[in-house]
Amino acid sequence: ESLSTLIARIEEGMAKIQRLHPQDSSKPYSLSTLDAELVSMAMIHAFGEDYAQFASSLILLKSLDKKELKAAFLTEETQHCRRADALRASSSDSALVSATGVPPSSCKCGANAVCDFCEKADHCVHQCFAMQHAREVHKTRQASNQPGKSGRRSRNADKASEVSSTMSQPSPGSNASSNASSSVPASA
Repeated sequence: ESLSTLIARIEEGMAKIQRLHPQDSSKPYSLSTLDAELVSMAMIHAFGEDYAQFASSLILLKSLDKKELKAAFLTEETQHCRRADALRASSSDSALVSATGVPPSSCKCGANAVCDFCEKADHCVHQCFAMQHAREVHKTRQASNQPGKSGRRSRNADKASEVSSTMSQPSPGSNASSNASSSVPASA
């Protein structure tokens, strides 16, 4: 690409950028306006996954005024905390059921209820034997994990030991000496 073509392409790009500027004659677009918009965009893009819908709705606003964004942030934070509190309160009944197997006093399961866990009729989740069994299996698995190690690390260690034990065993139809030379030492 020649220098004159490069310069023309840059000028064309700048013209496109300038056409995107607001055309308000009472307040010309300046670097301070650009800086304010950049701060607003940085605030919006700093959200985590929990606030994805909120961030999307903010981008659709007519203006990205920093004061309006701060007010919207505070409102959303308040609502987010309230939703989390409501979720914790509603899950306390579920925790009571899962811990004791006994329905809370607010349970209105009828005789013809369909279980939410196993999807079978004539009992509710509070009386589900499949759920009780799954809970026991889960407790057993948690108890068998070694303390002090993360679950991911121990699973990776299990996989590594399986691979090394498989590699050290001779495969059918091959001699043991060729496999022994290609196996990974246990200390590696």
